[in-house]
Amino acid sequence: MFGQNQPVTITLYDLFAQDSQLQVLVDEAQDSGLEPLEDIHTTTDPDLAFKDIDVAIMLDTIEAASYAHKNERLKQCWQVYRRHGEYLDKYGKQTTKIIVTGDPVNTNAYILSKYTPSLPKSCITGLVRMDQNRATFQVANKLNTPVEAVKNVLIWGNAGSGAFIDITHSKVQMENGAFKPATELINNEHWMKHVLQPYVQNGSSECTPADSIAILKAKAIIDHVNDLWFGTNEYWTSMVVYSNGEYGAPVNFFSGYPVIIPQSKGNPIIVADLTFEDWGESQFERTAHEMADFEKRILQLCECADEITDDL
Repeated sequence: MFGQNQPVTITLYDLFAQDSQLQVLVDEAQDSGLEPLEDIHTTTDPDLAFKDIDVAIMLDTIEAASYAHKNERLKQCWQVYRRHGEYLDKYGKQTTKIIVTGDPVNTNAYILSKYTPSLPKSCITGLVRMDQNRATFQVANKLNTPVEAVKNVLIWGNAGSGAFIDITHSKVQMENGAFKPATELINNEHWMKHVLQPYVQNGSSECTPADSIAILKAKAIIDHVNDLWFGTNEYWTSMVVYSNGEYGAPVNFFSGYPVIIPQSKGNPIIVADLTFEDWGESQFERTAHEMADFEKRILQLCECADEITDDL
């Protein structure tokens, strides 16, 4: 994740003091004899967990299946990520890299940003790399080519079941080193629209229990953090980042975009001037509408909560 020679200290934080579960992870990590690992420990103290950290990986997932109504789930998201945001705002650094991995990613990143006013929006990113990795493998498998030969598979908009998987800008490196467009090599519009898209969406659905995709998610987090830490070179990756309305996404929300990170520990930069085909444009409009609905609901929750706080 950070390279073989970067010393790492890991703090595992859990508000509800599930020390026995966390201690199992500590024991496993220590028994693995990982050379870069200088220390790993657990805490229930936010001061110890959040103070001056370089990277914060937010794992809290609010699973849709646990809630009968969307607003109930969003309220729980708000309660969890408001608290995390306040801790990060109090103890974090301007350079802290905050990675939101828990579903719903876009919503949780947005809530976190509302309660970290002293931190730049660019320090918050969200995980869509699991969707990207799934889609990249499917393209490689379809073409019987190595996964590393497939570049620039893009994830737009909402994460998981709301994602738009875009391979119209993807390219595949041939045996002679030259690149060819993935769509030209696949030459199957039905597969791209009606096989690849639902496969990735359903596989990364927010209704999928988190423990059933633990390895996939862990690999995606490693890839995401590695890109933030070392940069992306000439290829694109996909991340949930703060939106200024690029490509028609809601302004001030967090959306999945193709990004580049031109330097080590730099901020993601949204790839500009890409075009959609008609179908792609309709898919992005759909996911943008979903994000706008989430933003409206979260704003209502935040406003109501602030009014209650002011009255106390």
